[in-house]
Amino acid sequence: VNQGDYDKRTALHLASGEGHASIVLALCEAGADPNVEDRWKRRPLDDAFAGGTDGAYEECVAILQRFGAARGLQRSTTSNVNLELDKSSKRQSDNLKINFGELEMIDRIGAGAFGEIYKCRWRGTLVAAKIIKTAKIRKEW
Repeated sequence: VNQGDYDKRTALHLASGEGHASIVLALCEAGADPNVEDRWKRRPLDDAFAGGTDGAYEECVAILQRFGAARGLQRSTTSNVNLELDKSSKRQSDNLKINFGELEMIDRIGAGAFGEIYKCRWRGTLVAAKIIKTAKIRKEW
């Protein structure tokens, strides 16, 4: 019941993040660890909080806390804009903009009119990152 995927995310992480309170309860009653961490040190309670203030997510939070769940590593926000986002859109926005300090540049793999593509490592995962040449962007776009 505590088996994770390649990102160490368990069924409890997924159910909590999707607001499936009945599944969260069933997993906790079956012995799922409410404090299991994924590869980013996030716990099921973090995913439930990130889901929003919808009643289903609040119910997941209550169930997890009843079974002794605690918050994991918290991501820091990079701008005041993120502070103004509601919780449901924050979960999506966290992965739209990343801090360059989190990227390990490995190799340049291509280039084009608008920028260069690099093979990078981000939070332990190989990714491609495009560095945009701002001088080539037209203002009316």
